[in-house]
Amino acid sequence: MTLLVDTSVWSLALRRDATSSELEVAALKDALAGSDVVVTTGLVLQELLQGFVGAKARTQIVESFAALALIQPDREDHIAAAGLRNTCRRSIIDVYETLRSPLPWTSASLAASAFATYRSRGGSKQKPVPDVYIGAHAAVANLSVLTCDPAPYKSYFPRLVVVAP
Repeated sequence: MTLLVDTSVWSLALRRDATSSELEVAALKDALAGSDVVVTTGLVLQELLQGFVGAKARTQIVESFAALALIQPDREDHIAAAGLRNTCRRSIIDVYETLRSPLPWTSASLAASAFATYRSRGGSKQKPVPDVYIGAHAAVANLSVLTCDPAPYKSYFPRLVVVAP
């Protein structure tokens, strides 16, 4: 299985007080040991770097992530982005204001749909949270997601394989 690990799991695993007894950390260690192919996105890397303070933590994260495949947008994603931006220009979604890190634009309509569902269920956030983009990216790329918080992924991306030990 190809596994996209959510920021929550990486954050838990990289904390000084992290223990292997945390089920998500143990699942991550198993995956990294070869049970799965672990991939990441720029969005997950960026969230981690913004959440940890200090040069030592930054270096540890950058070095640890250097070994992982980084899923990035390709030419078709950028072509789709231009079309999506033109469509969204007249809607309530300001794509350039909400997206902070490259991701496949083919997942943008799925992310927008998930966010619309969130809002229709009474959600109060004005802009999608990173998990919306991570979930959409994983769904479009046919990846599984390892997370500490499976409920949003299962709710907004019902066909996504969610690993939550």
